[in-house]
This record gives sequence, structure tokens and C-alpha cells, in this order.
Amino acid sequence: LEYLEISAEALESEVVVNEEVLRANYGENEASYRVLEQRDVNHLLIRLAERAPADEVQSAQDKAEDIRRRVAMGEKLQDISLELSKLDGTEVEGGETGYFGRGVMAPEFEEAAFALEVDEISEPVRTKFGYHLLKLKDIKPGRLRSFDESLPDVEAVYRAVGSKKLFFEQAERFSNLV
Repeated sequence: LEYLEISAEALESEVVVNEEVLRANYGENEASYRVLEQRDVNHLLIRLAERAPADEVQSAQDKAEDIRRRVAMGEKLQDISLELSKLDGTEVEGGETGYFGRGVMAPEFEEAAFALEVDEISEPVRTKFGYHLLKLKDIKPGRLRSFDESLPDVEAVYRAVGSKKLFFEQAERFSNLV
């Protein structure tokens, strides 16, 4: 014998799996199968340098507050964003964020987004990018994924842990034989 290769990945197929064991593993690790709350936001950004002079900061804040008033009076944030983006010299961006959870966006943006109710518009929010206005479109509440939804993940984790255990047992047995 010149060499022997022992691989945890190769041992995954030897791990005995049944529904009872997987359900027990799922129950012990429920936290791993939680889906956290997510928010879907429309936003408008008035670009502003992080260290902009005070007069530019005030101008951007005033513009954001004016836009917020217009939205409160019934105008659509998307329409205002399109209108302003066509004006010369106005650095305005807007759009949809899609669903996102905590820890993804700038902290100030995220704090504002998670404080809103559906269809509510935020006060102007300053980040390192400029001033944002956020309008909350939808909330996907956090929940625990069902066993059936999580089954492929539960089985993969169980097999990975089991194969590592088998690997260490075989490596120790080999070491003792040597």
C-alpha cells in the first residue's frame, strides 16, 4: 500500500439518514431555518458628497423635504424621481430596492426602512451617499421555514456533520493500525 486517501466528502453517502433523525435535527437547529423579516422600499436619493459644504447639505435637505411634501400631497415618488433626473445638474436617483433584510443597506437607511409602515414615507435620511426618501411598499414577515421546505438543507447539514464524524473515526482507526 503506497497511500490511503480518506475524504469526509466521499463518506457522505455512507451516513445513514431517515426522516426521524432529520426531524430531530431540524428541531434542534430551528434557528438555522428562520427567514428574517424583509422590506421592499421605493427610494429617492439626492446625491451629496459625504463631506459636502454646509450650503450644499442644506440645499439637498430642503429639496428632500420638498419632495416629501409633494409625495404627502399625493404625487408618486417614482414620478418625481423621473422628473428630477431629467433636470440639468440635479443628481437624483430613485428606484426599487427589492426585498432586503437587516444588515444589507446603510445603517441609517435600514433603520428608517424598518421603522416605516406600508405606504408611509420617511423623513429625509442622510447617509454617506446623500439624502434618501423611502416609501415602504411591502413587508415579508419573518417566519420559520417548514420541515418540508428545509429538508434539502437539513439533510445536507446532517450528512456533512455525519461524514466528518466518520472521517475522524476512520482516521483514528488507521492511525492506530499504523
